[in-house]
Amino acid sequence: MQSDLDSPAVMVAPSGHRRTIDPRPSESSIGAETTNHGRSVMYTSSSPRDRFMDGGLDTASAPKVIVLCFDRIDRDLVGAVDAIASRDIERANELLSHAQDIVLELRCMLDLEAWEHAGQLSSLYRFAGDLLMTANIKKNAADVSAARGLLAEIGDGFRQAAASLLQPGDAPPASVDGQTSGTVSGPRLVSVRA
Repeated sequence: MQSDLDSPAVMVAPSGHRRTIDPRPSESSIGAETTNHGRSVMYTSSSPRDRFMDGGLDTASAPKVIVLCFDRIDRDLVGAVDAIASRDIERANELLSHAQDIVLELRCMLDLEAWEHAGQLSSLYRFAGDLLMTANIKKNAADVSAARGLLAEIGDGFRQAAASLLQPGDAPPASVDGQTSGTVSGPRLVSVRA
């Protein structure tokens, strides 16, 4: 019998953008993600904790998925700065490329017709993506830090929005610096099974 964690999930944004995530092992890697951009992003997580955390995306609410994306971007960018400082070019490239992919997915998921500020948010994602691309080409920690600061502010806005949608008794999502506040609205993401 196949469990939900063994089958691919398809994430669909209101704009029709589709992303398939297949957590099953393949011959060339532990797992692979294929985007509709035609690129394949490999990950090598095989620990039970990581597989459990990956499966949590299947049941997470749309606001929680967005918050998790920003948490991962921050983790990637902190690691990229460390990799640049230690001259680990391969690791810096891997982390910066992963962060760029997430920013691109966030931008592609925006429904520009659903929210009056979606166009401005799309421009901020594009700017952050451009900073990350430049940082990756030049291995420039200052550009990584600038992108991290911008994306952390956007992520905090989504954390605040997610906190405003909580039911009584739910724990609020923590920001990168551990604080939450206010209310912000934004794009919606829908998760469905393939």
